[in-house]
Amino acid sequence: MKSSITITAAAIFMIGAPVVAQTTQANLRNLYACRSVAGSEARLGCYERQAGILEEAERRDEIAVVDRRAEQQRRQAVFGAKVSDEARAASTLAEVRSTLVSATADRAGLYVFALADGARWAQVDDAPVPGRLRPGSAVVVRRTMLGGYKMTIDTRPAIKVRRL
Repeated sequence: MKSSITITAAAIFMIGAPVVAQTTQANLRNLYACRSVAGSEARLGCYERQAGILEEAERRDEIAVVDRRAEQQRRQAVFGAKVSDEARAASTLAEVRSTLVSATADRAGLYVFALADGARWAQVDDAPVPGRLRPGSAVVVRRTMLGGYKMTIDTRPAIKVRRL
């Protein structure tokens, strides 16, 4: 559970963030040090004091407790979706891997792809998609340098897509 939960400083992106992060790390070390305090009452007092410090920091939005797995799932779920610039900047995902559920072409020959993770993507370029698209094919959607997205299905050439 320890590996899936991390405490991060919300002020990391602000001036003075290293001081806040160092203080948070020191507070966590102090909390962990409470385990070695002799005597039940003294140990409980130590835990109460250190937990209060962390609780106050969380109330002031200086720290946040984040479940890494849940955060990774949230980022995958919104990858490519229309979100605020701030949320897009906060996303660190460069790509998402999934499998193809279906691919249907419209009248113009552009495809709409349904993926196993529930995401739907539409082709936005007129590049041909060679071969027959089969459910279960490996799909990788990558963010491009200019903020767009390219999808690779199995070993086919990448096509430009947008999230629906």
